Amino acid sequence: MDALLKESNGSLTDNEVTAIIARAKTLNIFRKLDSQRSARIIGFLHEAKQLPVSETRRALDLSTAKLNAIDFLSVKFSNTSMFRTDFREAITNKADFASVDLSDSTFISADIQGASFIGSNLNNVDFSEANLYKVDLTNAKITEKQLQSAISIHEALLPNGTLAHDSNFLNNGQTDCNMSFGDNWVLHKGNITVKTSHIDPNSCYFFLRSYNIGAIISRRVHLTKWDSKSWPHSQIILSANMSIGVSIHLKGTNSINDINIHPRLNSTGTNISFALKNDIRGLEIFIEFSALSGQNSVPSYWCGDIKLFIIYGKYLKFLR
Repeated sequence: MDALLKESNGSLTDNEVTAIIARAKTLNIFRKLDSQRSARIIGFLHEAKQLPVSETRRALDLSTAKLNAIDFLSVKFSNTSMFRTDFREAITNKADFASVDLSDSTFISADIQGASFIGSNLNNVDFSEANLYKVDLTNAKITEKQLQSAISIHEALLPNGTLAHDSNFLNNGQTDCNMSFGDNWVLHKGNITVKTSHIDPNSCYFFLRSYNIGAIISRRVHLTKWDSKSWPHSQIILSANMSIGVSIHLKGTNSINDINIHPRLNSTGTNISFALKNDIRGLEIFIEFSALSGQNSVPSYWCGDIKLFIIYGKYLKFLR
């Protein structure tokens, strides 16, 4: 390939015949090499300025390339033709696919977090179980069905300009005023009531009633969606709104006993996180309301808007 570059004065696409030969050689190389060596070829083409388009040069056509399980970061494919390309299980974090024709390509189980698909043609692209965390889909052609097939679209910028959010693992995290308290949470001590929040009238929060002894409630969550083999470097993120005197801590559980992971969130923070270990099968969330004995006036201790998400990752170096 380097010899062909020299013969063509540093461009594989200025001459139509050279472009055809370069495309055939490149696709053939991808078919023969493993994912690590294929990544080096992508890196070479990127450094040689054969992938990103410029005012004077068109990009090398990589349509139908076999790039499954390839691992590369921040490569620019913008304005490249890549229809029917196989990115199955690839790691393409922060790659630039802006204005790329990716129609009929597959990203099954790929880790694409932070990638740009601005203005891309994603017609019939298979994103099944792919990680689309924080991808930019501005003006991209993609359907709701494609988005829902991904394992995560959390904080992705959608074509309509809104931010996507994954389903809350605590689907009743901020509670439902019409449901019985015991439907989801276990009361270990004290007394709690559920009522409309004074901050957001559309939300229901937990409020402390047993001021003299405080209260503790908990809830178990099964991580059925997370696969430690496919996503070994993932993180749990928990956020909530609460008053002073309230704290939340998480405890990991496996099939045998509790795992010693106890990050704690209170009113001074916005969220807590920790890395998921291979043996974690579930979580237990504890909310603790402090006692108020001896107080002349009784403040309102409350907690709500509890959200639990997973940030999926295949390799530690890509986890942010």
